Amino acid sequence: MNDASQSLANRQPALLDRLERVSPVEGERVIASLRNRSLNWESLIDRWVRGLQFKGGDAIALSGVGDGSHIIKLLDTIPKDAFLFCGELDVSVAKAFLESENASRLFSDDRFFFGAGELDDAFFESMERFPVLDVVNAEPLIFAPIYQLNEDGYSRFFVEFARRLEYWRKLFGTNVVSSGDWQGNTISNTKFLIGAPDLGEFEKAFEGLPLVLVSAGPSLDESLDFLKSVANRSAVVTVNSSYRAVRNAGIIPHFVLAADPFEDTAKGFDGVACDETILICPFIVCPTVVELFYPRMITWSADNLLASYLRLKLGLPLGTRVLEQGTVSACAFDLARIFGCTEMILVGQDLAVSPTGQSHATDSFYSDMNWNKANLDNCRPFPGNTLKTVLVEEKLLVYLKTFEQLVAECGSWLNVRNTSRLGAKIEGAPYQEFEAIQIALAESLENKLSDAYRDFHNKLKQSEARREAANEELKSLEAYTRKVCGLSLRLGISLETKGLDGKNDSQALEKALSSREELIGHLESHEDFHSILKDGALKYELLQYSREIRSSEIERDVVNQQINELKSYSWALAEGSFKLLSDLRSNIEDCADR
Repeated sequence: MNDASQSLANRQPALLDRLERVSPVEGERVIASLRNRSLNWESLIDRWVRGLQFKGGDAIALSGVGDGSHIIKLLDTIPKDAFLFCGELDVSVAKAFLESENASRLFSDDRFFFGAGELDDAFFESMERFPVLDVVNAEPLIFAPIYQLNEDGYSRFFVEFARRLEYWRKLFGTNVVSSGDWQGNTISNTKFLIGAPDLGEFEKAFEGLPLVLVSAGPSLDESLDFLKSVANRSAVVTVNSSYRAVRNAGIIPHFVLAADPFEDTAKGFDGVACDETILICPFIVCPTVVELFYPRMITWSADNLLASYLRLKLGLPLGTRVLEQGTVSACAFDLARIFGCTEMILVGQDLAVSPTGQSHATDSFYSDMNWNKANLDNCRPFPGNTLKTVLVEEKLLVYLKTFEQLVAECGSWLNVRNTSRLGAKIEGAPYQEFEAIQIALAESLENKLSDAYRDFHNKLKQSEARREAANEELKSLEAYTRKVCGLSLRLGISLETKGLDGKNDSQALEKALSSREELIGHLESHEDFHSILKDGALKYELLQYSREIRSSEIERDVVNQQINELKSYSWALAEGSFKLLSDLRSNIEDCADR
């Protein structure tokens, strides 16, 4: 096993397993053919590279690996802080490349990422370690000799790479950068949501009824009369951005989905009533939204470390898992599964802009903020439901592919129909006119919906005792965090002032190491609290600490090097623990006063 194969074994075992099942012989023939087609392969690569311009922070998706020689030249040219993901659709070519010297050289470069074969999870396995926090732009790059071998396939690769990159940026990138705010929201929302029922308690609550998902695409403007006609025969679920238009049309949706942690989420509820509708949300959602709907709410929390800890300490099972996948609308698929709905009707799910560039429904906060126009230069034509082509922005394209994937995954039990006249065609979710759906939704469903929704409301009781018990757990976490903050702050200050107390560097280091042992001992004294602390603002601070250590010049003075590293670590701990401590102190007081 060469170095490249060993790298795959360590980092991408699923991809290595795929490549080990094929022979490199056909791939070697393809690579030889590529080189023979050009009178001067090296000259062709030189001309190709000279025409390229990339910036730091670019994530480059490259079509095809070949023998890897063009990639070596490319990596010598692009900025040191740009990253390259090479996709090779021919597994035999990938196998031949993997056994070459070029592969070992490329896999030693931490800017190089690789996928091969079918565009599935194994292909994109290396995305799990892709430096999403350092990425500014995603840039497709065609190497024509290889791209021409499978133009449709490589076009799909570019789209899927953009979709996966957006997913990982949200899952890890946003999670790291905004982890402190997310945890702060969780703490603020605990007093409301810990006593609310979990989504999983409503299994099959709407069995036999269709779920209508209402999104805020431009076609929502012409869909409101249809919604009025079916609202009493289906479980109507809006998202935060479509809620206002639906309420202003005189329709009271049964549920509203909100998941975004940022304050803009609350703009979707400005100036409209929030009574009767039930909020479905995670613990990280913007707290303003939770307060608007209290006490009519249900939640999910399986992937929230603090919320899960509190539930387990209160003798509750882990909360339900719901996958947002970059867009809150995607949560509706898990919602349909839990509620027992085998039919989903999409309203306003355009995933495209109108011919004039309108991106959202007229009655939405996007219009209020002048965010309702897309730059048509950034859009691409795709097949529409009733129009030959519609214009799709890059971000909407990611969501379109996400919906197509979800429709395919749920196809065995969920029938999805799309009413968006102006929208993009979603494979597996055929377009159907309003009239046909109105006829299909028999009036006999009205009584069934009424009974199901009444039973649902009866289960919405908030548990006061649960809220009080959670508050006591937060007090314990606050005491633990207060000591972490104090110890790390004291250590940081002592290292900053090490030359002022007459001690030399060696003495200062010896004292600091003793203080560090006390700090580490306290951190490890409560495994769960330590994990919760690292899951908040400290996550980002430790990332910054790691970056600082990697980028700093190695000092000749080993003692001073250790002092500087320890100083950076202690300040990271102080910053991260202070954010958590501040959130806990303000919200524990709020809980106690209720």
